[in-house]
Amino acid sequence: MMKFAFSAAACPQWDLETLAGRARELGYEGVELIVGSSTASSNDPELTDPSKIIDIFQSANVKVACLSADVALMQEPKADAATAGRIVRWIELASLLQCPVVKISDVYIKPRQSRSAAGLALGEWLARLGDSAAEKKVMLGVGNAISFRTARVLWTVLEPLGHRSVGTAWDVHSAAEAGESPWVSVPMLNSRIIYAIVKEGRADVRGFVQRLRGIGYEGWVTVHAPPDQLADSLTRLREWGGVGQ
Repeated sequence: MMKFAFSAAACPQWDLETLAGRARELGYEGVELIVGSSTASSNDPELTDPSKIIDIFQSANVKVACLSADVALMQEPKADAATAGRIVRWIELASLLQCPVVKISDVYIKPRQSRSAAGLALGEWLARLGDSAAEKKVMLGVGNAISFRTARVLWTVLEPLGHRSVGTAWDVHSAAEAGESPWVSVPMLNSRIIYAIVKEGRADVRGFVQRLRGIGYEGWVTVHAPPDQLADSLTRLREWGGVGQ
């Protein structure tokens, strides 16, 4: 049965206690925490001892669903080596927090570079990071927000890679902006989807959740929405996902 979380991205003023408490009050099972942000946040998990974070969330009976980082493969060796080091650190933190997924973005394609060449570079980079994730029993979820926004192009990276600790953190809104329906994305990616992201907007969120239900998805579905919309979003998601209150 799928589980529902909301992202801390829309409420940087809430501290960790507030996040966990609001999740419990609203009926969410988890919270997505943001790492590596360039803006100040009251709930940055890297600024709090992991044991304290565990206590906060266990007391609220809420899970840390994901550590989400807005980083991607730049195809610039020095910058990418530094980014990889940060991702490994977040993987280690996720393991300490018993958090199943670290989410990152995909790749920036260089001028005059083919998409397939960029995909090969991304696959090689993910293979090394996936090994680090496997050691810590964490999954690495690749987002579809930059260059590889539709299912087929991301599938061409993940399928040859075939790494048991690497999948996609699929954002249905990003795919919709690229012109793809979840009725295409979900069947194509299937078990490669290890984390799901929904936002209100032009995306067919209802269809997305129903298609996830159809493939037996049991991972996290995470809402990116303002605080005042979280309650209504959860009600709709539970109805569409066939999950009781």
